[in-house]
Amino acid sequence: MKLVQKIRTQINKLPEGETFGYAELGIAKADYQSAAKVMERLQKKGIIKKTSKGIFYKPEQTKFGELKPNEAELLKPYLFDKGKRIAYITGYALYNRSGLTTQMAFRYSIASRSKRISINRGTIKAKPVKSYAEVTDENYELLGFLDAMKDLKKNTRYRYKNM
Repeated sequence: MKLVQKIRTQINKLPEGETFGYAELGIAKADYQSAAKVMERLQKKGIIKKTSKGIFYKPEQTKFGELKPNEAELLKPYLFDKGKRIAYITGYALYNRSGLTTQMAFRYSIASRSKRISINRGTIKAKPVKSYAEVTDENYELLGFLDAMKDLKKNTRYRYKNM
């Protein structure tokens, strides 16, 4: 099967609005240069759109026009490396999603042990936070819970000190 056919087949299997990169398409690193040209042609035809270098999505068409992926999908490439979770969202974005606060996060906090993940792309901004444990699919929710407990204690102490 030619590379063009392989890429088209893989893209057709993907749901609309989900981000993907070359790795998710099953392309060997040796074929990345050829794949980049194929992806460029698919972008010109409007089949896929590019969010950032090496990250694409299939646009979802609605009555009101084309939808872009949601912020969770746009953050996914930074939270995973080769399908393995390496980071998690913490801070006010996590607390809001968990129902612990009504405050909306302007800037995400991304915790990782091995990488400092800082993002400044369009409406998505994120600052790095150190994780004290290795992040996995099994423990990232627990790590988020522990962050919430740590921050609750810190913020409660501050609030009572200033009364």
